[in-house]
Amino acid sequence: MELLRAAALVGLAGCFSPAGRDCAVTCAAGGDCPHGYVCLADRYCHTSSADPLCNLPDAAPQVTTTELEAEADTYVLELNALDNYGGDVAIAVDATAGSMRVSLLRFDLTAIPDDRVLAVPPVLRLCTTDAPSTTGAVEIYRVLERWSEGLGVRQPDETGSPGVANWTDRMAGTPWTNIGIGAPTSREPTAATVSGATMPVTAPSTSVQVEILPEIVDAWRADDATNFGLALLPAAGTDRGLLVARESPDTTCRPTLVVTHAAPGG
Repeated sequence: MELLRAAALVGLAGCFSPAGRDCAVTCAAGGDCPHGYVCLADRYCHTSSADPLCNLPDAAPQVTTTELEAEADTYVLELNALDNYGGDVAIAVDATAGSMRVSLLRFDLTAIPDDRVLAVPPVLRLCTTDAPSTTGAVEIYRVLERWSEGLGVRQPDETGSPGVANWTDRMAGTPWTNIGIGAPTSREPTAATVSGATMPVTAPSTSVQVEILPEIVDAWRADDATNFGLALLPAAGTDRGLLVARESPDTTCRPTLVVTHAAPGG
């Protein structure tokens, strides 16, 4: 049998296979190959150590999708400028003059290995509550200042609890540079979404999503000290709309950042 196997291999050059396919005979454990052949760096058997390495296709990329639940969220209300709502089961947006509401979200990205690259734009996924806005949409911006979540809960009269963050202050004793998380100092003036896309909030109990610019998430990964999260602002004409917060018992609808990443070179 060994004689027949050797005879079948005589005259073949470079990568070979008894079935006629190139680069299909791999070296055995310890680098063993059939008689007269050598194992090269590509781990395939060759007729000579001078043969070129097998031209193998690139390995399939190792792509992983990680869903990151918000580590902090709250909203601020112009009407109750010193109240906090960080412990509530909902966050809110509202463009009504004098009662404007802006929400804040932040995600911990340390679960994404440093050597991974973003394969597609990250996706922000939220859910409306059963009492959404009747008109309008949400615009999303990168926050430029650190803020505290707080523990305040919304009461029937719309008050929360004294605390931070609120409309005036982002942390205890530290005001927003531009109250109400205004641009250009407390948040960026340009949208953080791909093509400036907005998020509709008019359908009740509905999952909505939007793509976030990859360069923003990459910057947070490169320097966690700059990760102040995102601000959700009401588009013009948006009346009060409620979104599910991370404190909600509905675990499937809590604010989530979906990050698809690949091994370098994948």
